[in-house]
Amino acid sequence: MTTTSAPGTAHSLPAFNINGTNPRAIEDEYEAALKAVRIAEQLLVAATCHGRDFQTLPPTAFEQARDQRMQMLKHLCEVHDYIEAWYWHAVDAQ
Repeated sequence: MTTTSAPGTAHSLPAFNINGTNPRAIEDEYEAALKAVRIAEQLLVAATCHGRDFQTLPPTAFEQARDQRMQMLKHLCEVHDYIEAWYWHAVDAQ
């Protein structure tokens, strides 16, 4: 079974069976990972990225830093979606 988390993005999800990992174990592991990613997202959003810290650099330096920060938040969001897909897949299997 696969779950689509974003347009055009499908995650490969396990087919739980008697010989494989217990869905409850997957649920617990991915729940912990999801909590950690949520904390990372919140900490990055709260971390300073202000134009005043780039005033002695070329004018485009702050814009570049801000764009990089948004890209990193996007990557975290993708990781969040991936982990959440595994988590809910395990929950649904029980």
